[in-house]
Amino acid sequence: MADHIRRELSRKTFEAEKFVNNLSSEGVEDDLIVMRKKVQSLADETSLALKKNVYKNYIQFIDTAKEISILEGEMYQLNQMLSEQKGVMNTMMEMSLTSDAVEVGADKNKDKPHIEDDTRKNLAFVLEKVQGCSSVTEVPGRHLIHNGDLVELDPETYIQIQRVHAFLLNDSLMIASWLPHRRGPVRYKFQALYELDSLAVVNIRDSGPVKHAFKILMFPDSKMYQTDSPKERRQWIDVLENTKRQKTAHDTQKRESALVLQKQQSFFDPTNRTYS
Repeated sequence: MADHIRRELSRKTFEAEKFVNNLSSEGVEDDLIVMRKKVQSLADETSLALKKNVYKNYIQFIDTAKEISILEGEMYQLNQMLSEQKGVMNTMMEMSLTSDAVEVGADKNKDKPHIEDDTRKNLAFVLEKVQGCSSVTEVPGRHLIHNGDLVELDPETYIQIQRVHAFLLNDSLMIASWLPHRRGPVRYKFQALYELDSLAVVNIRDSGPVKHAFKILMFPDSKMYQTDSPKERRQWIDVLENTKRQKTAHDTQKRESALVLQKQQSFFDPTNRTYS
């Protein structure tokens, strides 16, 4: 009977006045009371179902709004990075190739002993603290820029995965995991090395349990790390972006200097038929 009433009330052609008139003409008072209770029961069930759907859709709306907010922050950061990279490239293209090559060569010869000494100290510090990173420290010209403790979070669930120590080098970012209950100078174990050319850093807005976090994007993967304070997060983001810009400028300058040297050698090559 309840299913029959439900189907009747759900019809597109349902007319309330006609339905009530039919009940009044065909039934007695007791039947009308029973019918009223059944209709009221259906109304209560429908109201409860609507409330559940509204609540479910509201939760989905909140979750979607959070994801949109996070994506907006990531897109804003990426747009800033692209603009900065473009500015660096334009500046480097406008520089004088020959004068830069001479100045860079002079500066390198002048400061070379001091730089090499600092580099050896930095790499010795990393090698002393991190197990299994000898191949990382053997690269010529590589040195330490910044380092600090971080907490790795799951990018989807925001659950803490592990404590790590990050070492920002002049050309890459090394991540090392903690070695618990370890005595002696070795405190970490090498986990991963990410080239600065292939990564992007994105600020993550504080939301719920996620605070003071930033994300490292390495297509198609990504890592999320949490710091102890907003100041520390800002420091990591700034030093990562500045180091990336410096590496881009250095690589561009190095290519230009090599191009100048190649042209000079070609010009003075005795076997070059165009030389006179």
